[in-house]
Parts: sequence; C-alpha cells; structure tokens
Amino acid sequence: MKADFLFELGTEELPSSAVEKLGNLLLENLCEEFKKLNLNFNKTEAFATPRRLGAKINELDCITPQSIKINWGPSTSIAFDSSGNLTKAGEAFANKFKLDRDALNQFIKQDGSQEKLCYEEISMGVGVETLFQQIILSAITKLPISKKMRWGANRDYFLRPVRWAVLMFGEQTHKIELFSFTTGNKTRGHRFHSDSWISIKSPESYESQLLANKVIASFEKRKEKIIGQIKNITTRDHLNVDLDDELLNEVTGLCEWPVALLGNFKNNFLSVPSEALISSMKEHQKYFHTNGKNNNLCSSFITISNIESKSSKQVIAGNEKVVNARLSDAMFFYEQDTRESLHSKTDRLKQVVFQKDLGSIYDKTQRIKCLSEYLCKYTKANIKKTQRASELCKTDLITDMVNEFPDLQGIMGGYYARHDGEDKAVSTAISEHYLPRFSNDKLPSSKEGITLSLSDKLDSIISIFSTGAKPSGSKDPYGLRRASLAIIKILIKNKIDLNLLQVIDFYEKNINKAKSIPIEIRNHVINYILDRFEGLYKEQGYKTESYLSVKKMSLTSPLDIHERVQAVDKFSKDQNAIDLVQLYKRVTNILIKNKHEKIPNKANISKMTEDYEINLHKSNATLYSINEKAHLSKDYDIILQNLLTLKVPIDEFFENIMVDVKDKNLKLNRLALLKELKRTLSSTADLTLIA
Repeated sequence: MKADFLFELGTEELPSSAVEKLGNLLLENLCEEFKKLNLNFNKTEAFATPRRLGAKINELDCITPQSIKINWGPSTSIAFDSSGNLTKAGEAFANKFKLDRDALNQFIKQDGSQEKLCYEEISMGVGVETLFQQIILSAITKLPISKKMRWGANRDYFLRPVRWAVLMFGEQTHKIELFSFTTGNKTRGHRFHSDSWISIKSPESYESQLLANKVIASFEKRKEKIIGQIKNITTRDHLNVDLDDELLNEVTGLCEWPVALLGNFKNNFLSVPSEALISSMKEHQKYFHTNGKNNNLCSSFITISNIESKSSKQVIAGNEKVVNARLSDAMFFYEQDTRESLHSKTDRLKQVVFQKDLGSIYDKTQRIKCLSEYLCKYTKANIKKTQRASELCKTDLITDMVNEFPDLQGIMGGYYARHDGEDKAVSTAISEHYLPRFSNDKLPSSKEGITLSLSDKLDSIISIFSTGAKPSGSKDPYGLRRASLAIIKILIKNKIDLNLLQVIDFYEKNINKAKSIPIEIRNHVINYILDRFEGLYKEQGYKTESYLSVKKMSLTSPLDIHERVQAVDKFSKDQNAIDLVQLYKRVTNILIKNKHEKIPNKANISKMTEDYEINLHKSNATLYSINEKAHLSKDYDIILQNLLTLKVPIDEFFENIMVDVKDKNLKLNRLALLKELKRTLSSTADLTLIA
C-alpha cells in the first residue's frame, strides 16, 4: 500500500535569503528519515514561500517493512553434552528466548564451519503514520537555524513564529502535536488577496488549491514566473536586464504572487557612476536595473510586487518616489566625495585601524606600495603608476559613498581617481585591485591592476599570519581563503612564475624589518595558499592523485605546480604511463627495502657485468640529460613522454637482472643505478601516487 505524503509549516514572513534553502532542506531531511526506515517513495517536491515551508512525497509506503533479528547462541558442542542433553549454556539460551527445551533442535543453524543455536525474531511492520511525530520533529530539528525565536506563552523555538501546520497522508488528515498546534488540513492563502483558511483535499490538490488563492507554493515555479515576466517587459520596451542570481533568489523569497512592474527614475541621476545607482537599487529596493542597446544603464527599473493591484500605476508611482529619494542620496554622496581629491584624503587613513597589531589602513598601503615595486619585475607593470595606485587604492574607504555602499570599494576609488585626473592605468588598477570579489568573478586585466591585487592579497595573508592569527573553521574575517584562491588564479591565468618563498623573504627584509618571520609561519602561509589548489582542481575535474603527486614535491611557485599537474593529469590517462609507474614502484620498493645500505649516488658502469644493466644505465643517462634541458623551459608534457622510453629497459632489467646478489659491490652498484633511475623518474612529480 502506498499514499502521497504532504507536510506544510505555516509561519510569519521568513527571511528572504533563507526561504529556498530551508524548503529544500526540510524535504531532504524528511526523505532521509523515511529512508532510515527502509520506506520507498517516488517523486518528491519542496515548497517554500515567505509564509510556508512544505514537502510532498509521492507514493510513500504505508507500512514499514518487517525486520528479522538473528540471535546467535552457543555452538551445539557447547549447548549439548555428549549424551545430547542441554548444558547450562543451552538452558540459558532457551530461557532467554522462552523456547521449548525439548524442541531446541529446531533452532540449530550453520554459521560458517560451526553449528550453533539460533533464534530469529521477526518484527512486523508498523503503519508509517504512527511514526510521523518523531519523523517530522527530527526533520525540523535538523534545519540549520542559527538564531531562533520564541513567541507567545509556549516554549517552542523556530526561525519565525509558527501559525499553522498541515499533515496529510493520502486523503486522510493526521494529527500530531507541533509548536503547540495540532496538525490538520487547513492552510492560508495570500496574505492580501486571500487570507482565509483553505481546507486541503489531498496532497495532489495542494498546489492547485493554493494557486487558486494567489499562492505559487513552488520556489522554482515562482522564480520561472518572475523571469518570464521580466523578459516580457524587456522585449516590449527593448531593454536588457542582467538577471543577477542572488537578487533573483531574494525577490523570489519575498513574494507568493509575483508581479513584475517597470518604473522610471530621473535622468539626471545617470551622471552618477552606474555602479552606485545599481547598488542602491539592488541593496535597498531589490530592483533590477535595465540597460539599453549599448549596454548603458537606463533610467528605468523593474520591481517585483507581491500583489496584483487594480491600479498598478499607483504601485509604480510609490516605488518611483522611493527610488528617486534613494538615488538623490547617492548623487549627494558622489558630489560630496568629489569636492576633494583622493590624494588629499590619504592622511585620514591613519585613523582607520586595519588590525590591532598591524596598524592603520595607511600603514597597509605603505606595505602594498613596497611589495608592489618588488612584484613589478614579474608582472612587467609600470613601477611609478603602480606605486601611485598603491598610495590611493584604499582612500575610497573613507568616502561617503563607500560608507553607505561598502560593496563599491575599489570601484568608486577608480571613478574618483579618473575625476581627479589621475593616469588611466592608475584609476584602472585601483578599480581592479579587489578583483576577484567572489567565486567566478572576473580577474584584474591590466598589469598594474594585477600587481596591486597580488600585493594587497599577499600582504593581508603574510601580515595576518605573522601576528599569529589565522582563519579557523568557518571564521575568516579578512577573507584570506578567497584571497589565496585569487592569488593562484591570477598567477596561473597571467603565467606569472612567482615563488612564494622568495616573496616572504622580501617581505621579511624590506617590510617586516623589525621582526623576522619564523619558519613555521612561512610554512603556514605557503601551505595555506597552495591548499586552495585541491578545491580548485576538484571543480575543474582534475584527478586528486595528479595534484597530490605534485604536492609531494614541496614546490612554492603556483604556476609551476599548475603546469606540472596539467602534464601529470594528461600523462596518467595513458596506459603505458600506468605500466611505467608500476615498474617505478618496484624501483622505490627495492630502495626502501635497502635504505640501511650506503648506496652511492652514482652507478659505476665499469662494475656492470650484464648488457641489460648497461643498457638501462645508458638509456637513463641519456634521458636525464635531455630532460634536464627540458626542465629549463618547463616542458613537462615532453619530460613525462620522454620517460616512457625507459619502460622497456627497466622491464628487461627486472626480467633478467637480480639486484640482491651476494657480491656486495655489485649489489650496491645496481642499487645506485636504481637510485639514479628514481632521480630521473621523480623529477616532475611523485608518479607512484597516480596509479
């Protein structure tokens, strides 16, 4: 027997950013609880709106499967004596399970090589509805809610006050106690269009009944409707809209019956940098900005209303009034900020603390300036322009605009620098130096921007670690994980071969003059940055073994690491390479077995007695010389392919030559040959880890 399951929790308005996540997790938790009971079900669907979280699970088993518990007793040789009578052990087993002593022979089963007493307890299945109380409470308790609230006189806690709960199995309503409510089949419609009780007929009719009362219960369906409405408006008015996922999810979490409306703001606001206008509309009003044919910002916006008004013009007019006031603030901030140049504000940075042990933001800009000069020789950036950008890059932090819209830091600095007549390379570097701000964000493109971005991020990581502070668990107040990943991405994309150990050496001698950086701090910094590779490669589909084989080399240049990993990953997909690795493992195993021996660093060809070892020695020596030159140009693909020429000589060596011979000198010379061979095979990565 199967039936459809429906559960809904009605609440006061939930935080918009949490709606989708909580809806999906509630369904996931319920499914997990049913799976624990070995219950089968079919299609599932999550529901999530500002006023409700719900789940529908189709064709759920009505009864839990019966279970068999096997209780093994003593072996028959222990349970019965030589005359076939029960021993004390046999009697204890019979008494424990209340078995007829005379019929105990019926409870003998084979367990491997022994016959044992065995009693099988069969537990019949129970109706799943009898378990709803514990299942639903468990699913709700597991929801990740950091800040819970209590309401009324009861002692229950949840993210927002709970107002009703629906629980149905098939067409039957089931009652359990939840948040001081008894579950039923009654829910409510849209708060303004249909805020009355609705009796749900069945799980199957749930969505359609809510739809009739102006509620689109599915988060994804509401989102699709919003996208469709926006596309209709933009097609009609020849506009373009960037459907920002974060904003789209937020407005979907704010409404139950979305209605997209087009409004306008005053054209004179377009004199303000577009990012400031967009930030104001997005952060404060949750509006989508619009662009024209040339992708320039237009003086119109799209708002998502939660009501279908009979007079949409009044709704639009109200939104236009609010947005014009907001944009007036943005224009005022911009005008105030541009009355003084960025350069004239730099001294004020001395009053802004970066970190209690590291001084002010002004002190940080001085460190960035020094470090950027060093990095210019790697990035080929203009030193004077980069240093000028270093001096000004943080000054917009004390402007009114950035104080109101923190996400504009760097962006506004670039605008203000251009307004002040600074060199284009300087203003571009300032606007780019925070990049990338988030996962999949663009990287800085100008040489000066690349240099400034690297300098800023390297300074943050080295300086913070030098104080003894470092990210732990989910706490990363200075964004060092993001900065580390950004450093790797920038160096790889622009093929900048920067040695992190050398950077720390420079930092210690020229910036951290009064205090040396201990070796453990150096290692922490380097490992912390390079550890970002693992997650990055997992996203990009590289084999974990390819990365680990290069990691074993303890390299400190991210670009060099990446180029080796690419080559090793490609190499590991060749069957000939895998065969070679197996031979290489044999080489390393023999050397490990003989690690107590004083093996010479070089083999002496004059001591070789067999053609196969002479051939291997010559092949290895030739290849080592060739690959040594290839290493200078870092042609790792060629280096690894060249290694395959050793496969046959090594194979022949092991087929025909015995290493562990009685002649001590001959044995040591052959071990020396294997030592040289290992040096050749391990020059790019520890290949033993790839197969």
